[in-house]
Amino acid sequence: MDAKQELLAHLYQVISAHLGVQVESINEKSTWAQLGADSLDRLELSQAIEDKFNVDIPYRVGEHLNTVGETLQFLFTEMPEQSKRTPMAVADAYISVGGGRSRFRVENLMGLLANLLDLRRRER
Repeated sequence: MDAKQELLAHLYQVISAHLGVQVESINEKSTWAQLGADSLDRLELSQAIEDKFNVDIPYRVGEHLNTVGETLQFLFTEMPEQSKRTPMAVADAYISVGGGRSRFRVENLMGLLANLLDLRRRER
């Protein structure tokens, strides 16, 4: 499976989970209206996609993404090259801290560490 097909499969899962539709009923030509999404659903789905794929979907862009295929194309062009080559399972990896009482997404923890290192450099 190439990177774009893997991305599409994960996008289908996010859409299915948030809109309550079967993955089998989703295709690249599906519109949000066909999938039963209203404006609030679209906003929540955009946020879920941003979290899952670590991208920013500006409101003005998101309102023009009317099909699953348009959204896929946006994600594929906006995602960093490294993310496209890295298996998507990495985005779902968690680290347990304190005997498993707290869980942090690896990507969020790595971002936090990068920010802390950047602050530390500025202090010097």
